[in-house]
Amino acid sequence: MVVAIIAVLAALLVPAAQRMIGGGTETKCLSNLRQISTAMITWAADHDGKLPPQTDSSSGLQWNNPGGPFFEFMLNKAGIADNWDELVNTVLRCPGSNAKGTADGERDNSYGRNSHLGVADYAVTDMQYFETPLARIQFPSRAALVADWPLPNFQRYTLTSQARKDNLWGRHDGRMNVAYVDGHVGPITRQQWDAWTAAGGGSQEQKDFRLFLTGLERNNPNF
Repeated sequence: MVVAIIAVLAALLVPAAQRMIGGGTETKCLSNLRQISTAMITWAADHDGKLPPQTDSSSGLQWNNPGGPFFEFMLNKAGIADNWDELVNTVLRCPGSNAKGTADGERDNSYGRNSHLGVADYAVTDMQYFETPLARIQFPSRAALVADWPLPNFQRYTLTSQARKDNLWGRHDGRMNVAYVDGHVGPITRQQWDAWTAAGGGSQEQKDFRLFLTGLERNNPNF
């Protein structure tokens, strides 16, 4: 009888413990995204109101590459200018992701910077180098700035392989955490993402997806 009671208690307690761990993981992830997005907005305040680009045109380094200008900016803001490893393995790594920073300085791919911001309605030759002016974003509370993503460039077309999908949707039980341009953070579900990506032209879902990716209401056939 005692063994049976213990077995029942274990069956009840283990899922509860797993939920608590999962909740802590998501809380840490949301905190990371809030810190990254705050750094990006602060960068814009120091750079004529423009967000950091996906890739620095001078060095060729992406926003989360050690040695790149925005990475160094984040180090200084975090007060750890001499310890890039701490930044890579804490703030830049989702604790629910299986991707980790490495000792040789290779970037971690836990979070992606939204490359679509402000570019839905006109041609931009190289989105990765585009420094989006904050003033250009019409709906900052609807526009994703940085999010859970298995690549440093957050683009709707890059979630292609099953491994990337498993990495993303396995982190927080089918949710993707997002930091928006206005500073708030929160999750969207896989069901919501799938509905957006499958939406037909002119549908409300397509309009919502455009606002999420670009912050713009205007559209063109290239979106």
